[in-house]
Amino acid sequence: MTAKGLFLAMKHSPDAVHVLEDMERLTKDADAQGVLRSALWTQPGHDRVVTWTTATEGSQRFIFRGGLILISNRPLANMPELLALATRIEVHQLEVTDAELEALMRDLASRGYRHSDKIVIAPEESILVTEHLIRECRQAGCPLDLRLQQKSFKTYLQWESDWSVTHWQDLVAASVREASHHFRHEAETAPREERRTLRRNVLREIIRLTDDQREQLKRYETQTGGSRADFYRRKREIETGEFDPECDSGG
Repeated sequence: MTAKGLFLAMKHSPDAVHVLEDMERLTKDADAQGVLRSALWTQPGHDRVVTWTTATEGSQRFIFRGGLILISNRPLANMPELLALATRIEVHQLEVTDAELEALMRDLASRGYRHSDKIVIAPEESILVTEHLIRECRQAGCPLDLRLQQKSFKTYLQWESDWSVTHWQDLVAASVREASHHFRHEAETAPREERRTLRRNVLREIIRLTDDQREQLKRYETQTGGSRADFYRRKREIETGEFDPECDSGG
């Protein structure tokens, strides 16, 4: 959705609750940021007036009395414009642990893989694919992802139907390596404080899984690409309580 599309949708239904999913594009658009801030302005005694002005159509305006639910795959960027937006709304960030994701993926696999309401991969085979995916993710330091699981099922079907000469296990491993590289690139290009927060959360999960410090260090280096010194800095921050877990998770 463009900024103008957002304006028109809200103008058409000014009393409705609008749900915006995968809204990363809107948060990068300065015009959309302005529309959202106007629609969410909560100064007591003032209407929430949203305007849009162009050279050809002139000025358009309406009073927005509805609500907005914004769903995004990543936190709002650390930008003044978006921080101003965050002060107008309740922000909740869902942090799912690897253990929770593993349990969900295994539960889904136990039901078999369906396509068009028909089971095309039996539960036993679905579990086999899922366990292989989880092992590959652990080895590559790649976060678990339900989309990777769905892709793995499709890869298995492709191999089983003789549409691929490469074994499904090798194809799944390749997908995991590609996803792992993307994850590390995302982490390394994030702002400094966001990167530290991400690494602290990764380390908390590693500590939950093992008490062996050498194993903790090995997993940390694999999953984050961070150095030994970085590992001990993040661990010291966690142990001293300098950074509250709820703050790191957006709570």
